[in-house]
Amino acid sequence: MIIVANRRHEDDLVGRILNEEDKLWTVVRLPFDAEDDDPLGRKPGEPLWPEWFLKNERAIAQIARARKNARTWAGLFQQRPAPEEGNFFKKDWIVEYRPDDLPRDLRFYSASDHAVRTKESNDLTCLLSAGLDSNGRLWILPDWFWDRADTGVVVERMLDMAARRKPLRWWAGSDHITGSIGPFLSKRMLERNVFFPLDEVSARGDKSARAQSIAGRMSAKMVMFPSFAPGWDKAKHEILTFPGGTHDDFVDALAELGRGLDQMVNAHLTVTVTSNTIPRQRLTVQWVKDSAKRRERREVLNA
Repeated sequence: MIIVANRRHEDDLVGRILNEEDKLWTVVRLPFDAEDDDPLGRKPGEPLWPEWFLKNERAIAQIARARKNARTWAGLFQQRPAPEEGNFFKKDWIVEYRPDDLPRDLRFYSASDHAVRTKESNDLTCLLSAGLDSNGRLWILPDWFWDRADTGVVVERMLDMAARRKPLRWWAGSDHITGSIGPFLSKRMLERNVFFPLDEVSARGDKSARAQSIAGRMSAKMVMFPSFAPGWDKAKHEILTFPGGTHDDFVDALAELGRGLDQMVNAHLTVTVTSNTIPRQRLTVQWVKDSAKRRERREVLNA
């Protein structure tokens, strides 16, 4: 059997076959720009079939357009549907840290992306915790859960993470909580005496739109990733290949963190001085005491 194809996506026909039967196939990849160990013996950077591509006006225009889009160029021309420099998330946005870099005073938050079914072909469930420092920098913590698991296991891992991190908020898609694990999660919270505020967020809009918030933070170098965490290489690959990658559960959980943090606003209460501060009767000691109490209360509320 022989397959001749252009790669368009990690999960296209060739991608699925290689994912399931990679040891049974020999891949001959001919990128437009030659890379190391080129099967045609070209030097790195040399173009493919220059007699055609570099002398045909239509081909030259097509190449120029494709080079402007990292995803198109990586898949259609280089036969790598996962651009190493990143498409939606850029490679230079990723800032890594070591264990000793993690600040002590952090406000903890969590988010999760849940796979409803646990068959091998389905996505994984991803539970993430992160700490926000005093400068607004978000530190993704290394003790994430990222695996295929049934509802019972996922709920226990959520409670384990909540007991360990004590998140101020936990964000997850409403279709996963209300529509799936909500009742069992509430039951186990009571039984284990572990509680956390769970905010269900809408899953409206495409995945790229939901990831805009976290992308903005990352572009400003305000998101730190643990280079030492188990599975970080896999997570990094998923981030850089989004939205063209085979899986996006890590990115989805990351996106919920970004959306949740953006929706949090500090309430500001303003107390207006009204006529109740003016004595309705003759000045008395009791009125002075009451007036002092009202003034103290206003100062506390406006602080």
